Amino acid sequence: MRIFYSILFGIILASCSSTGGGTSLVPAGLPNAGAPVVNGHSGDHGYKQLYAFPGGSGSPGLATAALLNLGGEFYSITEEGGSASCSCGTVFKVSTSGTESTLYSFENTPDGAYPIDSLIAVNGELYGTTQEGGEPGPGSGCNSPSGDCGTVFEVSPSGTEKVLYTFKGGTDAGQPWGNLVAVNAELYGTTVGGGAMGYGTVFKVSTSGSESVVHSFGNVPDGAYPYDGLIALHGAFYGTTYAGGVGAGYGTVFKMSKSGKVHVIYSFNPNSSSGDGEAPTTGVIAVKGKLYGTTQYGGTAGHGTVFEVSMSGQERVLHSFAGGVDGVTPSGLIAVNGALYGTTSGGGLYHGQCQNDPSGCGTIFKITTSGKKTTLYTFQGLPDGEMPTGTLIAVNKVLYGTTDLGGAPNYGTVFTISP
Repeated sequence: MRIFYSILFGIILASCSSTGGGTSLVPAGLPNAGAPVVNGHSGDHGYKQLYAFPGGSGSPGLATAALLNLGGEFYSITEEGGSASCSCGTVFKVSTSGTESTLYSFENTPDGAYPIDSLIAVNGELYGTTQEGGEPGPGSGCNSPSGDCGTVFEVSPSGTEKVLYTFKGGTDAGQPWGNLVAVNAELYGTTVGGGAMGYGTVFKVSTSGSESVVHSFGNVPDGAYPYDGLIALHGAFYGTTYAGGVGAGYGTVFKMSKSGKVHVIYSFNPNSSSGDGEAPTTGVIAVKGKLYGTTQYGGTAGHGTVFEVSMSGQERVLHSFAGGVDGVTPSGLIAVNGALYGTTSGGGLYHGQCQNDPSGCGTIFKITTSGKKTTLYTFQGLPDGEMPTGTLIAVNKVLYGTTDLGGAPNYGTVFTISP
């Protein structure tokens, strides 16, 4: 199994064939054994495991992305699993009662392989990306011999799929890892490979399949390897890069115009005396005119941070993760009623019993914009979830999320929790 948050930019497998199906529900629901307030933990907040992926032939596995609420059902992807021989990932849906079905199984060629980030909906259709696969071609700058550098795809809620675009690598974009954002009937996204300098791109593609590179990252000063998608705000785009930037080269927060001009708002520097973060692998969100996000590493203990950046570039570390009970390696944030919510893929109370990280199975946390952080839930491994890396979503005052691992068969879960 590949743990996609411990990367630089070249994780790649290969080959496949076949199509989608359905899986049966594995009932699961358990309270947090750590419900009393311990070391900042504030109970289980109504935590419930809604669905556990059963594994086995044809089943999805590794739910790495946020859920998408569409018409009262949740849609998302799994990075692996499915009915194709390559186990190249799936698009699935799950109801609020826990009934799951697989809409589509990726086959590598020509439709793509290993989707990794969340879907978006435009006019009732679902759009996403695969980090590999697509129509083989003479591409360069990608890690597979055939040059299959990933795809942008469309899937209907009934499971009909088509490829909008296959990336070529080289000066074209290659290897999309982040989610898309729709602006004026065009889809914008990022890739960690390709571009004029080889440090990744921002691209746009129409729903008819016309693609162009909007910006090629050059490492200095504009950053390198944007691992997550963009947000659109006031006619511009905002995002992060994992590396590069001015000075130390530990990643950036940037603003980009629609024409592709990039302005670096902030360059991270963990060597500074402030305990700064480094290597953001998730994007940013905007709350009351400021940007908030997380870094994978850095902070006073080296386990990642939650940060705030003003539009003028003033940065403040809201929280440095201490490891252990506090958590390790935070994922993306959402804002609900003025507070921020997120997950860590490791750490928590239950260290020593987790497949991915001996420090713990991961946590769900809340943090105020003043920096007060509370752990709401600690994952326990089997039969609970483990390693939540997808961003949470909020629906009717309830948070929904996914875990890569855990559940009774250890193929990942869908869960709910009250803020």
